[in-house]
Amino acid sequence: MPRVPRSLGSGLDIPVYESLKKPGCDVLLGFGFDSVSNNYKVVALNFNYLKTTVYNLGSRSWSSPKQQRGLIDNNVKFLSISRSLNFEGCVYRLAKGKLTWGQDNATHYLCFNLSTEALTCSKLPDIKRDDGLMMFSLAPNCNALRSLSVLYDSLALVDYCGDSSFRHIRVWIRRNDSTSSSGFAWVELYNLDCNFKSILYLTNNGNLYLESESLNPKTVSVYDLKAGEEKVCSTTIDEHINFMDGYLGSLALYC
Repeated sequence: MPRVPRSLGSGLDIPVYESLKKPGCDVLLGFGFDSVSNNYKVVALNFNYLKTTVYNLGSRSWSSPKQQRGLIDNNVKFLSISRSLNFEGCVYRLAKGKLTWGQDNATHYLCFNLSTEALTCSKLPDIKRDDGLMMFSLAPNCNALRSLSVLYDSLALVDYCGDSSFRHIRVWIRRNDSTSSSGFAWVELYNLDCNFKSILYLTNNGNLYLESESLNPKTVSVYDLKAGEEKVCSTTIDEHINFMDGYLGSLALYC
């Protein structure tokens, strides 16, 4: 049974929607505020069929969404979907599609509008190295990771790719584009090389938190994208770092 927080230290149990009880039904949950109805909503995304069901905390009931839009590319078969990001009344997720051999790393992003309750899907730019080669055409031991964030009050995409010989980061920002079928376009803002293990978090003001290569203890460094400067945080972590996220106006490490 899903549990929605009322406030710090308490929660609200909500009933499981009947269609979510079916065998083999993989469900991802999202949560956000609908400014039009002035209500909080829980969004259940059926992973297998990319269909949604909405729980309204105002009416305390599940319902089918007001709108259900099809995928832009119906030939895409999604293999996995990332954890959600809330931004400007929408719940976003990265989706890994399987178009051709090797192309299985975050090719699209899903958007659920909490007011219109429409689910849409749009193509992401290809992951590329600094030399312009597509990441998917490289050797299988190359790691390619993507994450959604908010940068300068806009939706942002962070690419990280590398192997034993290189580490590379690209940061994109989504802007309005009337010529695009989706109404948006991704513009590359930053392109840099780094000597770190992984990306932990990108703040709205352009601070990029990176995990060091060292095994024990781990060091978290901050790269200021605007200034092009890097500094090491004074805190070191002895445990494995899963990810970093914002929480109540602060940053939290999840180990």
